[in-house]
Amino acid sequence: MHYQKGIFTTLLGRVVKVIASAISFILFILKRFFKIIALIVIGAIVIGIVVLIVATLITVPYIPFVGPDPVVTGYIGLFAGLMCFLLIPLTLITKSTFSWVWGHGRDIKLHRTLLGLWIVCLMLFVSTLAFTARNFSSSGNFKEVIVQDAIEAELGDEPITIKVNEFSHDEPFMKTVFGNLILTEGQLIRLRHTKININKGHTDSIKVSREVYSQGNSRYNAKKNANHIVSPITYVGRTLELDNYFTIPEKGKYRGQTQKIDIDLPIGTRIRFEGHISYYNGRTHTSRRYNISETDNHQIWTMTEEGLQKLSEETI
Repeated sequence: MHYQKGIFTTLLGRVVKVIASAISFILFILKRFFKIIALIVIGAIVIGIVVLIVATLITVPYIPFVGPDPVVTGYIGLFAGLMCFLLIPLTLITKSTFSWVWGHGRDIKLHRTLLGLWIVCLMLFVSTLAFTARNFSSSGNFKEVIVQDAIEAELGDEPITIKVNEFSHDEPFMKTVFGNLILTEGQLIRLRHTKININKGHTDSIKVSREVYSQGNSRYNAKKNANHIVSPITYVGRTLELDNYFTIPEKGKYRGQTQKIDIDLPIGTRIRFEGHISYYNGRTHTSRRYNISETDNHQIWTMTEEGLQKLSEETI
């Protein structure tokens, strides 16, 4: 009996040793495998940091225009957001990966420090967002008559040219582009937020009016922000020239500005377009949008009782 029990114990010990060796071998292979994964994770973190640096370089120049006052508040909020949502989580992921794969102990003190720093950064980031949102809480606008010139004696002569200038993109690559906002030479350019209406006038004069809409932390500041945009409109030598973009100058603030330009033409006024233009025929919300390309610049249009109509046969 004792002899059989000894053989059984020996066999069991050998089986346990084989299983333990197999488990050790599997863990060794897995550890090697996880080291590769850890290196991939670390590589991804490095790529993320590079992307972060590029994104920060693109975003930072916009802070004076988009952020709250004082400007330093915007920079603090940006830094806090980066710490809260990227740098601190990446630090924890990296530390945890090293601890798990290479067997280092968990640093409780470091984790508590990072948690406290994360809470502080989160509060700073949320506070900055609240200050920024407050600057968009009120709305205001202003309206002005840009050009008014009696032309009833000239209606049968050469058509009036409406020239709409587009923003030139032939500038250095270093300008930063963020949606419809382009930052160049210390000024902010907003594209595609100028609505042009060509309407039937009710007088014998051409009338061009511009209405600018903006937001701010009060109606007074909203109107102030609207009044600060730069968008020249001229009428010289039977050519009405305007831009389909506007500029927010240095030290100005972007607060969702948009502008609407109404061109009121007397019935019988003949016009031609120069360049590319998108306009609306009438003031109503259901008014039709027209796109005039440069290939249509030879066409002549006339203002009728029904609105602007193209003269199919007449060209210049």
